[in-house]
Amino acid sequence: MPASGQIFAANIARTFPVDWGALDSIQLYDNYAYLMTGGNGQFNSALPGNPANPTGDIQFNAAGVNFSFGVLQVWADILSGKNAGMTFDGPNDGSWNTRYNLQMGLYFSGDVIKD
Repeated sequence: MPASGQIFAANIARTFPVDWGALDSIQLYDNYAYLMTGGNGQFNSALPGNPANPTGDIQFNAAGVNFSFGVLQVWADILSGKNAGMTFDGPNDGSWNTRYNLQMGLYFSGDVIKD
């Protein structure tokens, strides 16, 4: 992870309310981030005593869909990264790496439990 840099981000999303059984809404999204680490293709590690890590600028994109079933949320997305070894457990060799993600979570508001 770079100790410093400039980050740029662009995010777009659209939520569609639906009434299909338990499904309340569907949201499509695309989140992109670009971390400019420096002009020499290396960044200094955030950990003291570590040498410079060779890499180029870091890019990351998450595109997907969220299904909302009340408190149950389901996400299915495609994650793509360039020089994003901290995310993909791969080399920072300048190539794009992609993986697929599916996750579920329960989200409760403070109004769920009443006295």
